[in-house]
Amino acid sequence: MSTMDKLNFTWLTNHACNYRCPYCFLDGRWDEFKKTDKHFPKNKILAAWARVRQKYGEAHICISGGEPTIYPDFINILKEVSELHTVGICTNLSLDVNTIIDNLNPRRVDLSVSFHPHFVKIGEMLDKLNVLKEFHWPVQLMCVGWPPLIPQLGDYYVHFKGFNFSVLPFWGTYNGKMYPHDYTAEEKEAINIYIAHRENESFKTEPVRVKDRMCRAGQVYAHIEPDGRVLKCSAGAEPLQKNFFDSHFSLLAEPSPCFAEYCHCLEYVVCEKVQ
Repeated sequence: MSTMDKLNFTWLTNHACNYRCPYCFLDGRWDEFKKTDKHFPKNKILAAWARVRQKYGEAHICISGGEPTIYPDFINILKEVSELHTVGICTNLSLDVNTIIDNLNPRRVDLSVSFHPHFVKIGEMLDKLNVLKEFHWPVQLMCVGWPPLIPQLGDYYVHFKGFNFSVLPFWGTYNGKMYPHDYTAEEKEAINIYIAHRENESFKTEPVRVKDRMCRAGQVYAHIEPDGRVLKCSAGAEPLQKNFFDSHFSLLAEPSPCFAEYCHCLEYVVCEKVQ
């Protein structure tokens, strides 16, 4: 589904996750971030997204976490939210896929599935993906270019080539090195074969500096934290003045300079696409 000409939101429903991947940005800080999780009642969530629809029109929401499908009553909430806005779910697909098929509309919801080989076998993931394919669900499959996984990328691609398999660069430290800056030339070459894209622009193993460039994050795109705080983007800028679930929430009126050194998730690409 196209997200062109729409406002875009990333909504972290929760930091909680049923996996503990060593390359996760929450690794070693699960208890710290769990304190910021807040479960809002369904009616409050739907009212907030209805206000967005009324004020700005239909938006596109990328729902992530943590693992969003473990949020209380997630499927029922999403079923109604997706009637107001198109939705993409970033999920490890640990739930029963029939729950998705039986309750959600593939014309309103797409799936960005993360493959985590520490917790799921290739065959198990393929079984779920094939069920979704049978019911015409749009699926993209990604894994993280964590250094120990790089030698297996070719094998993963062979198994998953029918499901838009791609790789996201790893942001973090491993064995005293800082990634993606410390990828070797060989590692960059291996990842770039399968590098993921966002709105047709590829992610970078050599990040592009964006600090101080004018950006529409906060104006046509925003990042919602589990407690309702709204950030301009996922890089963690100061929150906008109003909580998302506040009845007077609004986006910024104009672009502002980027405060981050690098745009990890290419939000600037989404901002530039929106008219």
